[in-house]
Amino acid sequence: LGDVYKRQAVNSALGEIGLEIQELQEAVSQLDRLEAVTNIPSLDRTDKAFAPGRFDIELKDVSFSYGGGRKVIDHVSLKIPQGTTCAVVGPSGSGKTTLCSLIARFWDVQEGSVCVGGTDVKDCTADSLLKNLSMVFQNVYLFHDSIENNIKFGNPNATHEQVVEAARR
Repeated sequence: LGDVYKRQAVNSALGEIGLEIQELQEAVSQLDRLEAVTNIPSLDRTDKAFAPGRFDIELKDVSFSYGGGRKVIDHVSLKIPQGTTCAVVGPSGSGKTTLCSLIARFWDVQEGSVCVGGTDVKDCTADSLLKNLSMVFQNVYLFHDSIENNIKFGNPNATHEQVVEAARR
């Protein structure tokens, strides 16, 4: 009977070691992904702040593909005058979200240019561009917190009056 208990104890210990090894492999995989994300180069090639006098948007012969794959946006040109509304319509996967992401400079175009207020978005810092441009995506996520704190996420130092004004708009 003693040998049976010893074998069960050894098998149990080996099983636990196996689980620990699996968790360690998952942790190493997560660390590899974290390293890949932290090594993504900055899009900014200048420290110039974006300070437009107007907010019209123009795409000039823009082409873009993710990771060198097929072109999602292929030689698109359009003008959206300040103060107007523009609808981008198309089937799933046709590039609507990508187009908006290029305007906000979440990605840089491979060909052509994206201009806001006459300024190429590559000629200013991404942070300064996003201080003047906002987007509402299809999938909106809220933090489990107050509406005020959800609004303040974009500007944690906003006053209560600024939050109310943002909500009103």
